[in-house]
Amino acid sequence: MPHRAWMGVEWLLATPVQFYAGARFYRAGFAELRHFNPGMNSLVMIGSSAAYFYSVAALLAPALFPVGTAVSYFEAAAVIVTLILLGRYFEHIAKGRTSEAIKKLLQLQAKTARVIREDETVELPIDAVVTGDRILVRPGSVFQSMASLRRVTPTLMSR
Repeated sequence: MPHRAWMGVEWLLATPVQFYAGARFYRAGFAELRHFNPGMNSLVMIGSSAAYFYSVAALLAPALFPVGTAVSYFEAAAVIVTLILLGRYFEHIAKGRTSEAIKKLLQLQAKTARVIREDETVELPIDAVVTGDRILVRPGSVFQSMASLRRVTPTLMSR
């Protein structure tokens, strides 16, 4: 197959990627440029469009270019859009997993605390713990507090 025929095939394959899959980059990129606040979307839009439209010109009017320079960059335009979309997909998955991990961590927080009041150990809801309470923390138990520990005495450790 001749080189120009391959360029035509690349054009057919890259066009849906550029303008269907990459449509979000055009919408957001034009908005960023309109507000004089260019960002990632405008960068992807400009970069992939430069490769795409240079290739269209090389395909349709190769005589405009010096001999040997009318080459195709359709694959570069499609790869730019595809890799950015793939990266955003992976980022979305990672954020979802992080959210799930945080929810599981929140489920691990203690619901009650063992508080020593008047030399007796009483189990209270976390909300009932007040400043100045002595909290009994047993080995392996969960402890969550905004308080600072002043000292740990051996008598408390042995209970």
